Amino acid sequence: MIENIILYGGGRWSKVWFGVLNKAIQKKINIIIIPGRGYESFVSFLSKTTTHHHILIYQSAPNTFPINTLAIIANSAGDHFRAASHLLNLKIPVLVEKPVSLSVHQIQALIELSNVNRTIIAPAHVYKYSNYLVNFKQYLKLEDLPSKIDIEWTDSEGESTQGFSKNYDAGIPVFYDCMPHIVSLIEVVFESSPSFKGNLEVENGGSKVTFLLSVKGINCNVLLQRNAKERNRKITVTKIDGDYSLDFKTEPGQIFTKDLLFCADKNWPGEKTPLEKMINDFIDLVERGDIPDGNFNLKTALTSSKISEEINKRYKKIMAKEIQKILDKKSITSKDSIYAIRDFFRLDRNFLQLNLIKKVLFLKKNYKNLSLISVFKIAKNIN
Repeated sequence: MIENIILYGGGRWSKVWFGVLNKAIQKKINIIIIPGRGYESFVSFLSKTTTHHHILIYQSAPNTFPINTLAIIANSAGDHFRAASHLLNLKIPVLVEKPVSLSVHQIQALIELSNVNRTIIAPAHVYKYSNYLVNFKQYLKLEDLPSKIDIEWTDSEGESTQGFSKNYDAGIPVFYDCMPHIVSLIEVVFESSPSFKGNLEVENGGSKVTFLLSVKGINCNVLLQRNAKERNRKITVTKIDGDYSLDFKTEPGQIFTKDLLFCADKNWPGEKTPLEKMINDFIDLVERGDIPDGNFNLKTALTSSKISEEINKRYKKIMAKEIQKILDKKSITSKDSIYAIRDFFRLDRNFLQLNLIKKVLFLKKNYKNLSLISVFKIAKNIN
């Protein structure tokens, strides 16, 4: 029986996960928190939180853990591979938040590591547990294939979700961040994995991208955007008799056509949340000792990573030209230019907290091809 759960990460989403564990697991367990750079913030959060569980918090990961332990990895995406590798080598089953890792090669390495250590690695694809997607699929009646699909996924600047201020992960482009969700919901609704078809367009310094996927041979237009005017989560399916849409920016969302508008999941208020269902399923899987399958199969993670890698090849070429134009200017002042610089050079919140000299040293060490003028320009303007 699971007696200990490790929670890796100190940001917004790890705090959401703590709330889920607090609510979903009735028996008293040990929650071992490793918040890393978010240590002080998490300690402050815990001081205002009531829990029936026993809490242990470490600034850095110990080399040993108790038996009957599993882990949830919810730190920055760029740190997923290292954290998962460390835990798998300790033979601890891990549930990894999206994206599982930043390349197909790394995911395959984690699968191999789990096989060698005879333990479990599983992806936290929460939309596999969303009944409103299943209800939308059933309402569509896809015996008659649609002519096209449109997916819109946007986050507004400074929005708050689940009681916490939402900040994007500046360590990865928007498509790496969102692709596991896009692939998951496509697989639920259309019972098929998508592939990348092309038509990549990049706007607003890289904070907005559009591209084309293929789903069962049907064109699927995808729009992803950070710092948008408003939050949107919408799937529109065009069939011969008109458009069918699911708008789920506020869960469980609404299904609407030209004639009808109704709740996508009327049982939502009394149900366990998708996150609660997922962690309970994962605990059951670990306790049974089964091989991950179904919702915990890594095929979705591999598909989303493959698509992201294909997009990234084109994205880097587009952004390299954009960055050169920005650096040729006297200063970096516009919101889009600042976003482009942060995105291209992967300058996360830790960089922003450095003083000018440390920023210069960081850039010179990690980007040796940058001129000294460009280094000082970035260090001075990216705050």
